[in-house]
Amino acid sequence: MTETYLNDTVINANGTLCSRSVSYPIEASAIRKWAMAAYWPEPAPEKFMNAEYAPEDFDAFAWGPASYESLLDGDDGSVIVRHGINERALGFPDWKFRAGLNGGMNCTYGVRMNVGDVITDVKSVGEYTERQGRMGLMLITQSISTWTNQNGELVKRTINSGIRY
Repeated sequence: MTETYLNDTVINANGTLCSRSVSYPIEASAIRKWAMAAYWPEPAPEKFMNAEYAPEDFDAFAWGPASYESLLDGDDGSVIVRHGINERALGFPDWKFRAGLNGGMNCTYGVRMNVGDVITDVKSVGEYTERQGRMGLMLITQSISTWTNQNGELVKRTINSGIRY
């Protein structure tokens, strides 16, 4: 049984930038398609059919990024990692967990996404903590996704939490 997950490598990783993705320019047709899918089978609200800006929950990366770059040495991007944090490339131990749970997310919104905006998503390591539970020691992880537009203005900051034991 693991006595602690929090070694110096894990603790010092807090704030490490992991990857950068850049979206295609947001098109009015993408907002319209998003609205049609989100409201299906009901008709999408008219305000999204010729929108000049996207709703807060619009995903500028729903159709994939225009470019992706790992910011970690030893990460060639070939391994798909949850929420963009490649723990192996960070030098974390090769932990074996019995289960993993979604611990929730917290979003903070900034300026709106407008038609023509290009969004950059930078993923970074958040805080790692641990806690004793009924099933043993739990590792609680946070990953941070920060979206900015082409002017460097904050669009959205999402903190995803995961629980593993």
